[in-house]
Amino acid sequence: MNKLSKMIERTLLVAVILGLICYFTVVCFYKDVFMINTWINGIYCTGKTVEEVNTELLFQARAPFLTIINQNGETGVIDMSRVSYQEDYTLGLMVQKENQNPWLWPFELFDKKDISLLPERTWDKEALKLQIIELDIVKKEISQVLKVKIVKGDSGFELYDNLYSVLQPDLLADYVNQSFQNGETTAYMKDSKAYQDMPATPKQEETRKQWDNLKEYLDTGIVYDMGAELIPIDHKVASEFVLVDEDGNFILNEQNEFQMDELAVEKFIDDLASVYNTCDTTLAFAATRGEVVEVDYVTYGTELDVEAEKAYLKDAFINRIREKHIPTYLQEGYVRGKNDIGDTYIEVDMGNQKLYAYKNGELLLETDIVTGNMKRKWDTPEGVNFVYNKQKKRTLRGPGYATPVDFWMPVKGSIGLHDADWRKEFGGEIYLKNGSHGCVNIPPEVMPTIYEEYEIGTPVIMFY
Repeated sequence: MNKLSKMIERTLLVAVILGLICYFTVVCFYKDVFMINTWINGIYCTGKTVEEVNTELLFQARAPFLTIINQNGETGVIDMSRVSYQEDYTLGLMVQKENQNPWLWPFELFDKKDISLLPERTWDKEALKLQIIELDIVKKEISQVLKVKIVKGDSGFELYDNLYSVLQPDLLADYVNQSFQNGETTAYMKDSKAYQDMPATPKQEETRKQWDNLKEYLDTGIVYDMGAELIPIDHKVASEFVLVDEDGNFILNEQNEFQMDELAVEKFIDDLASVYNTCDTTLAFAATRGEVVEVDYVTYGTELDVEAEKAYLKDAFINRIREKHIPTYLQEGYVRGKNDIGDTYIEVDMGNQKLYAYKNGELLLETDIVTGNMKRKWDTPEGVNFVYNKQKKRTLRGPGYATPVDFWMPVKGSIGLHDADWRKEFGGEIYLKNGSHGCVNIPPEVMPTIYEEYEIGTPVIMFY
């Protein structure tokens, strides 16, 4: 072997020895620190000890905020720094360091390890409980007085009973502490199982039984059929029929049963009559000529038999009658309902000397007419009237006249609608000086249609 070969061998041997020394030196170095290319929670950890990395992680840590949401979606927020909140990454960092293999450090040179690590968290659980109780959303619930009481609201009598699903602050605090322990920073009260039913006292149980009896007492099943409208004697209405004292306490009979307030029943009927009675009132009528005119009800109108209805309703309420009831009327319009004119009627516009006949809401016909002679004070009277009879071939008689007509439809006394074949013209200002004796004169070619299409009872609205 020549001198050059020996020199090469010695050089390679030295290189191997140096390499091994370097390798083992790095292995020894990484036994106590994190290996190359190690990142934890965004911090470069290569060559750093567990204590050093923990210090850096804690330096950037901030106490979180805990959000609690109630069943209505309202929120309360707790700053965990106020409950001695602390973090520590030591245990997790030690696990990460123990899991690394220093003997394999050469393989880590080009392999970046990006590690996410959660800390160990500690806080004062009793302090957190106090913070939870002080939240407005919690304080509002736990400060309620527990009671069972029958009260009267906008919909009648109601049972106020808040013994069900009552928030227990200790259970809520346990739930929130556990949720935060599990890494949750939002806790929903509806998921807490902290709502418990509370036991009722004997007096509260008695109130619940009384409520059941009251619901049965108010369940009447009476429905007033007013024509276009149905008015049920429902829970809200019937609640007014229960006898109570000045303080709103029930006045029970000797059998400890509810009693009917007869004055309240009578008031209901009086109020009903005030809405539906039209006799001796004024109609705001939308005239065909495009304006609203006020016309007094004269012969037409609706009037409930108030006394009969008071007697009926008292009996029906006491005896638990369940039926749809059509009231008794002293006078009944052609149509029942708040609008007792309906959509079939005859409109006599005496100011414009026009008659409009409507049927089922549609204009059936329109014609010129002649009404009472204004010069002779034979004015056709205004008012809401109705066809109370129908005759053919009738002779109309009065002082100094006897006039035969083919069709006669009286609406108020001797005033009515009829054909007038002696007139050649209708409409205009004829009525001012050459009008009728008070009746509505209608062209003979039109009158048969009116006579055939409109029956007795049809409203006739007459105005100037």
